Amino acid sequence: MKNQDNSTSPFSFKGLNSLLIGLIILTNSYFIKRLLDKANLKKQALHLDNTQQLETIILIITGLTFLLFPIAIYVVEKIKTKKLNRNNVPSTSIQKLLKFTLTLTVLFVLLVMIKQMGFYLYITPLFLLLYGLILVLFGFKGDKNMLLLSGSCLLFAIITLLIPTYWYYALVILGIAHITYGINN
Repeated sequence: MKNQDNSTSPFSFKGLNSLLIGLIILTNSYFIKRLLDKANLKKQALHLDNTQQLETIILIITGLTFLLFPIAIYVVEKIKTKKLNRNNVPSTSIQKLLKFTLTLTVLFVLLVMIKQMGFYLYITPLFLLLYGLILVLFGFKGDKNMLLLSGSCLLFAIITLLIPTYWYYALVILGIAHITYGINN
């Protein structure tokens, strides 16, 4: 049983994992952008109740995003396990996935704290900076494409720090980069 666990490597962001993460980023950033655009068009953002409702909905979408990342990775690992005619996902993959989920939870809590302090302009740059760090920590450090993906997160963090209105475009490019990385690997 121990050989069975060691014969497969722990999960990575390659292939279908990266593709699904890219789709999740694209979809959820699109929904947030649409909500904000509708609120601006209807001038609802000026009313306190509507602003709080909008913030709650965006918080729920963001929470779902962070929840869907590990779920998508687990589903892909389960599919890989079945293709290899194994009964269970290797324990190394589960341990790495739990650490990844805990790291995403800490990132989500940090983003909520930034929101509570009223620093809305720093939410996306902080997310991109820490997400790039997470990619380096949980990705394979020897993979040049993974380093490019995490470096682009750093670049997008700087851009969105300087030009806050580019948050949506930075997330769209990040989602497309994840999808491209998943297709290439």
